[in-house]
Amino acid sequence: MNPELDPKPESSQSFVTKFWNELKRRKVIRVATVYAVVAWIVIQVAVATFPSLLIPEWALRLVIMCVLLGFPISLIIAWAFELTPDGIKTTRNARENSDGSPVPDTHERKRGWFTILIAAAAPTVIFGALALFFFLRADRVAAEPTGSSVAVLPLINMSPDPDNQYFADGVHEDILTNLTRLDKLKVSSRTTMLSYALSDKTLAEIGKELGVDYVVEGSVRRIGNHVRVTIQLIDARNDHHLWANNFERELVDVFATQSELSKEISNSLHLEIQPETIGQLDGLMTHSVEAYDLYIKAASLEKSEGETEENMLRCFEMLERAVEIDPGFVEAWAALKMLSARMAMRVHYRGWFLGDGINRVDMQKIYQDKSKRAMAKAMTLDPENPETLLASVVDHVWPQPEAVLGERKKILDRLIRENPENAKAQYHLVWWHIKTSEADEAKHLAAVKRFDDVLAKDPFNTRLVMGMLELYRRYDIQDEQTEFLVNRLKEILPHSRETMRLVDGMPERIIRRLEDQFAASGDESLIGEIESMRTERRDDFITTPHYLYRALSLCSMNNSEDDAIALADDFETLESSYFNEGAIYLTLHSNAMSILWNNGDAERAKEYARKIVTEMDNPIFEPRIETSARLLAHIASAYKIIGDDDIAQEYYTKSLGVELVGNFRGRYLANVLGQVAIDDVDNAVDIAFQTKENDPEWNGFDWIAIRQLYHRPLVEHPRVVEYFVQEGKWIDYLSERVPAYAKYAEDK
Repeated sequence: MNPELDPKPESSQSFVTKFWNELKRRKVIRVATVYAVVAWIVIQVAVATFPSLLIPEWALRLVIMCVLLGFPISLIIAWAFELTPDGIKTTRNARENSDGSPVPDTHERKRGWFTILIAAAAPTVIFGALALFFFLRADRVAAEPTGSSVAVLPLINMSPDPDNQYFADGVHEDILTNLTRLDKLKVSSRTTMLSYALSDKTLAEIGKELGVDYVVEGSVRRIGNHVRVTIQLIDARNDHHLWANNFERELVDVFATQSELSKEISNSLHLEIQPETIGQLDGLMTHSVEAYDLYIKAASLEKSEGETEENMLRCFEMLERAVEIDPGFVEAWAALKMLSARMAMRVHYRGWFLGDGINRVDMQKIYQDKSKRAMAKAMTLDPENPETLLASVVDHVWPQPEAVLGERKKILDRLIRENPENAKAQYHLVWWHIKTSEADEAKHLAAVKRFDDVLAKDPFNTRLVMGMLELYRRYDIQDEQTEFLVNRLKEILPHSRETMRLVDGMPERIIRRLEDQFAASGDESLIGEIESMRTERRDDFITTPHYLYRALSLCSMNNSEDDAIALADDFETLESSYFNEGAIYLTLHSNAMSILWNNGDAERAKEYARKIVTEMDNPIFEPRIETSARLLAHIASAYKIIGDDDIAQEYYTKSLGVELVGNFRGRYLANVLGQVAIDDVDNAVDIAFQTKENDPEWNGFDWIAIRQLYHRPLVEHPRVVEYFVQEGKWIDYLSERVPAYAKYAEDK
């Protein structure tokens, strides 16, 4: 006998082999296979049929859990028991007949089929029982509606013209029509609601009489072609205020505007009353009602209340919470990117958002990092989303390389081409034109006026209105649009400090215009008017950046050296944060340094020069220095005074490479000052006269005279003295302030 052909004795088999054979003998493998196949079929059938049978979504999850839990139970039963013609027996006893004899093979095969049937029946029975239960339950729920109920009171016409009541009635009727289309929402009829139009009953009383859960009230205000609808949602069961919002439109087509407003209001009410149905609305950005609500509130806050430190922090918190709730909310990520970039800019220029122990540079970097993270997240989620594309070109950092500017304009043009009503894209395109046209005054002003088209598309955007009015004041634009902006700002934000500043005509601008009149006429009575405005706004002259420049001019007009030096000293002790702080610091200290140097106090002048040089390492200086020839000239002068001629020459050379822009006072005066800074007064005078010859309208000499306190080397140069004597306009003014001119006043 060949031992290799003999089966191995049972005792020599491994434990794994024995266990596997036992599983097969007890039909466990067969039960597991059949159960898995049938369970998969059952789950697929449930997925396909439950929605159409109105069975709730959680029921599907319950079926899956029951089927999965049944799997190990079936395996245990298959191991321990076996179905036989004599009934269910333990597996050991199932192998013997009642008399103890072995069961024939035919009976074994029958028992195998019994095992398969049991394995298939288990998940089927589970599925069938649960499906029947939820189907019957769904029918019963459908037969007994348990949805919410709402009553919408007629909207009050707040417009001056009573004829506009028809518009309010139309919006009210459309809101009712839209709400009645919602499942499980009972809406009180318009006829019923009209009976409460003039009722003096409380909302709680009205809700109780009508038996509704919610009451909606609101008003319509129409002025010209501008419409604002205010809606409030009240819980009638406890009279608690749940939600309110303003909906604003430019009235172009009455019926289209009425329909658009009604749809937006209805959707908003829908989400407040039935938040669980948010996924049923078309075109929503997220399936989280809380995230969507936060996103909408942040956008509404910015548009309705403008840009303040408090509002920006609130918007930031809401958007961060929105993306935390729904990390896939791409529009919220894009909005967070743009807001963070703007907040970084406000940290830099205005010193906003500074907490305890955090300096401006660190806080700016925090918001810049948050902006980069939000941008990266939006690009990962949906790089072609319009909000993502817009966010990719908005960072509030200027200037930018030509290639970057070109690419950004392409994206903005594309967004506007795809959606001509995209007011945000048009807003940032206008800023693109403004920033890229500063070298050409005519194009620059034309770019500013482009905002008119943007305003037509978003007429109630407070941030836009305030920004436009600020620019119009800056460029002294006085036309019908300016008056319109003033009235609009009074209407949408009547009690804001910023509104009062802009609407009052911005006194700092008034002072600047008085200075311009003084430069043109030499009429010293204007100095008194400027002085009186400084008296009225004394606090502004030490807490508002542009007023500090006005204060410098006034110090020279009054020939007050001590006051001019004190401005620099006091600035260092102020805790207030300033727009453009670096430029102000340099200007104040450079002027104090010049006064002392011209008076022969070299040591004190060097103290201020060293302060300027030391502060050069402060990051707040960097953005403006490289783009301002005037500031570069101040720095060159500081290095010259402390004796570092090479670095002084380096900064002067840089100033020559800066393109001088705009028709600001003293155009090209920076180049003149740069020559003075490196102690080349003769060449500075040559540049001044050459500039005047090329541009007879240049008023640089007027400003050299007005600010004589800081420009003594120029004012006392023989050629300049001769010019002022021949012109005559500034002789009286200079003779009272500059000793070198005293004799000319006597001669006159």
